[in-house]
Amino acid sequence: MNKHRPAVAVGIIAALSSAVAVSACGSGDGNGSGDLLLTCLTENVRNVEGGSVSSTLSGTLDAGQNDVGTCETAGTVVRKVTTGGSEMPLTAEGFRCTPAVVSTGPDVVKWDCNFKGADTPTDITIRFRVTYRG
Repeated sequence: MNKHRPAVAVGIIAALSSAVAVSACGSGDGNGSGDLLLTCLTENVRNVEGGSVSSTLSGTLDAGQNDVGTCETAGTVVRKVTTGGSEMPLTAEGFRCTPAVVSTGPDVVKWDCNFKGADTPTDITIRFRVTYRG
């Protein structure tokens, strides 16, 4: 019997749960593009109360850019945007992210991150709200 298997299984589960799709729906238009609506949970986020962030991806996604409209991408954007408790516009993974400060003490910030395809009908928005640790 291998004593290391439980640790490996826990590591795999933790890696897979870092960005989890909660719900999704889509419809094609015949050109390989479709509507996108995902709710994602990104865990192990530093500087954020509770350590996890729920985000919503919505918009139109071209089939050629499927890698952009995923919970994995949303998780990467959330982590980059929240690093250091940022409260100013920035770019992450091609998304232009704009904050809106909801309150201070503790700092609560609502983020809207937009991605527009250059030559495709892709237009995706990631929205999330964070409370930064003090």
